[in-house]
Amino acid sequence: MNIQKFTQKSIEAVNRCEKVAMDYGNQEIEQEHLLYALMTIDDSLIARLVEKMGIDTASFLNRIEQALSKRTKVQGGNPYIGSDLNKALLSAEDEARALGDEYVSVEHLFMAVRVEFYSPITYRPLMHAVRNITANIQYCGLRIDSARV
Repeated sequence: MNIQKFTQKSIEAVNRCEKVAMDYGNQEIEQEHLLYALMTIDDSLIARLVEKMGIDTASFLNRIEQALSKRTKVQGGNPYIGSDLNKALLSAEDEARALGDEYVSVEHLFMAVRVEFYSPITYRPLMHAVRNITANIQYCGLRIDSARV
């Protein structure tokens, strides 16, 4: 992973994962921590996209928080990146390259997350929307560029 190829917001989200893990008493930093960070960073594009997809953001965030609360809690020890998060970070770089982007943005990080702790009602539309964003296709009348406004 080449962090120099990440946008400032992407670096902010990745750095925030460690704080989220510490707040929840988790030693292993995983995709749920990244997803929580992506949803809660200042001026979150991902939160706006989730909302525009018709997914209740408060409920969605609550499900992420529930998943974080269920993770193993550890006191002391050094935090470390779990294998699934590592795969997601590498996959985000692949997503950026596949789309012809020079830098890894929060959208690429979001598209790389493959966490399946959502209910089928939430998970299926989310992953469908993520796939459409990946292809830069309109979803529910929204283009990713319009969410940045």
